[in-house]
Amino acid sequence: MSQDKPEYLGVDEDDRTRRYLATTLHRSGCRVTTAADPVEGLVYASVGNFDVIVCHLLRDADIQRLRRQSGGSRIIRVTDSRTPTEAETGDFSILPLGE
Repeated sequence: MSQDKPEYLGVDEDDRTRRYLATTLHRSGCRVTTAADPVEGLVYASVGNFDVIVCHLLRDADIQRLRRQSGGSRIIRVTDSRTPTEAETGDFSILPLGE
């Protein structure tokens, strides 16, 4: 894990979301790497040293692989799921607000 600036890995298939995440975190003083899909995210997680991994709509199995390969990174799972059990595999889950 980084000593000077927090290091984030953002995993999302939507290019616009990845750019927004990277821009927002860079402005906050963080170092950011982005991955366009779970496979790329797993590769980065296994060779990087990330403090936090932010991911969207990954399967539970992908989250578990990220957890094993990341060496202790905290995982924030962002989901549009209305079912909490589908989002509970991350260290933190951001669920949608009620309508």
